Amino acid sequence: MRITSLTEPVLATGKISSTGWLNSSHYEASPKCRSDYEPSKQPFKYLCFCGKIENPVYDNWRVPHSCGKSCDKKLKPNCGHTCCLLCHPGPCPPCPKTIFVSCCCSKSEKVSRRCSSKEWFCGEICGKLLSCNIHYCEVPCHAGPCPPCSRQSEQKCQCGSDVSLRPCYNPAWQCGKICSKLLDCEKHYCEIICHKGPCQGCPNAGPRLCPCGKKSVVLPCTDNVQPCGDTCNKLLECELHNCGQRCHYGSCGKCLQMRVMRCKCGQREKSVPCCKEFLCDIKCKKRRDCGRHNCNRKCCIGNCPPCEVLCGRTLNCGQHKCTSLCHPGPCYPCRDIVDVTCNCGSTKISVPCGRKKSAVPPRCTFDCK
Repeated sequence: MRITSLTEPVLATGKISSTGWLNSSHYEASPKCRSDYEPSKQPFKYLCFCGKIENPVYDNWRVPHSCGKSCDKKLKPNCGHTCCLLCHPGPCPPCPKTIFVSCCCSKSEKVSRRCSSKEWFCGEICGKLLSCNIHYCEVPCHAGPCPPCSRQSEQKCQCGSDVSLRPCYNPAWQCGKICSKLLDCEKHYCEIICHKGPCQGCPNAGPRLCPCGKKSVVLPCTDNVQPCGDTCNKLLECELHNCGQRCHYGSCGKCLQMRVMRCKCGQREKSVPCCKEFLCDIKCKKRRDCGRHNCNRKCCIGNCPPCEVLCGRTLNCGQHKCTSLCHPGPCYPCRDIVDVTCNCGSTKISVPCGRKKSAVPPRCTFDCK
């Protein structure tokens, strides 16, 4: 929606209400109103262009909708100055004030320039110390931070035990070795892979728990915490029963409690140790993919494997047998090759096995013997 002056002509059929708004959406406002508003940002107050005065009084000597006072809006980009023009439509012009500024690399003397275009370049090499603290910027006078260093130098790893030639802009790297520095306790060594900063404290310092985690004790870092003697009671791998051993180091082992389990194919039930899988002795009677042999696997759940028996059927040649695994459908033709000769045997050709009888002997070009 746009705001229009009450004293200016309306260019459409919309009517002006008592508040000075057009109550019809099909209209064109005065061309002096240069602000478009989305439906969610429609103004509900009639303000001057600078927003200081509500319902500004119309004056023939002023711009319509203007309060006649200084704009005083903060200029963009924010330079710290405000607009010096009288209340006006549209955006504020660039900052016209003059200031004394040096070039972007600060090597040249300060010159007088407009605040809106205060950045200028002297053309000399920047020469600032880069983040590697070794090399200097070789780019001509520029705005913003210097680009990363493009050179290479010998950089120590994070733990300081190894040196490698690496790009200066990425000096942090890990050598992959164990730190092995002496900890504060002076009894143990750091077991963390190459890292920066000080090593962590001794892992055995402060209160420690017994293997089952029920009892907390404070001992010197060189002494191991002994089992407390209580029942371990940790959840076993079956996630159904708890460990019945006394507090101990290491894994709790497999669950040996008996429970009734159903076999994989679901046809039998039996009481077996919880850690074991129960398989019944019922053989699967389904046909395998060959369609000739049964599965015969015990306790099969229907995912019968491919047949592993050799086919052995006689091929079309009538001399050889199929060497492929048992399969549905006809066998492949015989892959053997036989020779067909002329009457004297001097000339021969090769044909697939089984086609020797129907093959035409080759034409001989030798003299008869």
